[in-house]
Amino acid sequence: MLRINTKQQKAPKRIGRYSILDTLGRGASGTVYKAYDPFVQRHVAIKFSSDLSQIEDRQARDQVLRSFFREAYAAGNLHHPNIVALYDAGMQGSHSYIVMEFVDGKTLKAYAKDEKNLPVSAAIEVIVQCCQALDYAHEKGVIHRDIKPSNILITDESEVKLADFSIAHVNRSDDTQAIGLTGSPMYMSPEVVREEVAGPQSDIYSLGVVMYKLLTGEVPFTPGNMHSVMYQIANHTPKLVTEVRPDLPIRLAEIVEKCLVKDPSRRYQYGYELAHDLKICVADLHFHEEKIGDREKRKMLSTLSFFKGFREDEIDEVHRVSQWLSYRPGEVIIQEGESENAFYVLALGSVDVQKSDVLVESLKVGECFGEIGVINEEARSASVVAKSFILLMKLTGVALEQTSQGCQLRFYKKFAQTLSDRLLISNDIYVANSTNQQVDVKESKASAKKKPPKSKSASKASAKSTSKSSAKPAEDSSSGTSANKS
Repeated sequence: MLRINTKQQKAPKRIGRYSILDTLGRGASGTVYKAYDPFVQRHVAIKFSSDLSQIEDRQARDQVLRSFFREAYAAGNLHHPNIVALYDAGMQGSHSYIVMEFVDGKTLKAYAKDEKNLPVSAAIEVIVQCCQALDYAHEKGVIHRDIKPSNILITDESEVKLADFSIAHVNRSDDTQAIGLTGSPMYMSPEVVREEVAGPQSDIYSLGVVMYKLLTGEVPFTPGNMHSVMYQIANHTPKLVTEVRPDLPIRLAEIVEKCLVKDPSRRYQYGYELAHDLKICVADLHFHEEKIGDREKRKMLSTLSFFKGFREDEIDEVHRVSQWLSYRPGEVIIQEGESENAFYVLALGSVDVQKSDVLVESLKVGECFGEIGVINEEARSASVVAKSFILLMKLTGVALEQTSQGCQLRFYKKFAQTLSDRLLISNDIYVANSTNQQVDVKESKASAKKKPPKSKSASKASAKSTSKSSAKPAEDSSSGTSANKS
């Protein structure tokens, strides 16, 4: 693999029209910056190549350029909510760059560790969104060829974004697919290891490895040197995920196994097929998260912003008396008009707050809702609907009374702070709407003043016409016809 020295590369102040704000990461062939687009007024991510003039070998230099602009071509023709959008591409001196959507979140690599495994339903939801992205890309003739956790981004709202199409293959008449070892060794498909042509099923295999890693915290084959890993991929059958983690459903183990079959023709052929089976599997789980251990739930509570300031023993109290619930996108958690003495804190995903079917606001991880029901037990003034797959901590008023006075006091302080923040937001919206209405009234008055006054003759004619009309209503029709004819 071609590697270029990027250590000496200083961050430029500008790339094209974009102002550089921060360095997001450095790789083998360049650096990714966070930048600002002053024209569209949004943050973007810019992948900026190393100085190509340092590469003396012309073929090697052309290879780097092809890689950059292959990604620009591939991603630039893909417009899907689960694929990082590409906005621009170009050259600056001896550097090439591509401008992409800035995703505020983490790579899936952060969740693919033993101590940070996602709940089963959440992991499945991530893979389903990846399936949707791949199915769309494959329909457009694009094979990603480098599916791995670090190329999958996940936002705080649990939205998945597939990134890095730098070694993608695009099916077009002037592009012959390079046959050989491409991608990351641990996530390579058997056909890539055999240096055969990689089709959509190769991406499915790699996604199967990602799923294996998310569910178990391990990769299917024993890590080692590249030759050892490639030999295992080509010749060994991995353990079922249920052998590594016995609490997982057998049906889920069968789905992962089908993704990792050596023969591409026996795998899932399309992303939508895999997504369909995963959705059925999740439905069978009823989205209940009994499989999450107490230790993991306790850890999740301590990381939520809502519980910032709570002592460890108070979080233990909350954990003891709380319930955990999960919902699919579109499911209603709170119904407007109903009464319930309980409130919720979002542990995963996002929800929409709606009043009379009109969106009021969206809430994300760490935020609470339903606290009014605990304070005064009045009917709900709005509905709350799952925007994505969500995991909630629910606490009833009765359960809250079982905690210590100090813990209760912290909750009511949080409630007061939340209500105050929302009141300020509502006030800002009211002021903005009032200002807009005043502007509309002023514009209307100004428009009325600009209308030219009627001439005296026109006023007299109008009055005369009105007089005739009221005196002889039967002649109104003929008078009007006569006027139209003249």
